[in-house]
Amino acid sequence: MSVTENYGFTLQDDKSQNFRMTILDENLELIDAAIAAKEDMLPILEKTKLTDTIKTTVAEVDDTIETSSWSATAPYTQNITLSVAGHTITDADYDLNIYRISNTTEAIDKLEMEAYSHISKAVISADNTLTLTAYNYKPLTDINIKIEVIKKW
Repeated sequence: MSVTENYGFTLQDDKSQNFRMTILDENLELIDAAIAAKEDMLPILEKTKLTDTIKTTVAEVDDTIETSSWSATAPYTQNITLSVAGHTITDADYDLNIYRISNTTEAIDKLEMEAYSHISKAVISADNTLTLTAYNYKPLTDINIKIEVIKKW
């Protein structure tokens, strides 16, 4: 018989002999003692329920965030109606990815980039309604966007 270097586990050197349960029991006792000695150092593990959410892109919608549609006072808001055949877009059942569509004219593209940077948040605020908010500055240029509508199953 030999023992391991770190924890002193007993090894059954002659593999041709029948397995000895006493060796396994002795090794388990060593493991148990080692864990008990270090127990206060182990992180507290929290049991969490794992759920699988499948997401599917159901539509890509091109739209424009229009300068004239922002509210008059800060925080500036604008609602965009989402229309996807066969779907009622809700916060609970859908995610949205919003992308700015680059303009081919560099000067206009730069203005749209600046305007887009002023948008602070975008949320599905009601059925089929995307509400954009700009806290500090009202975007002063129309912004061409693509909205990716994602169904959570």
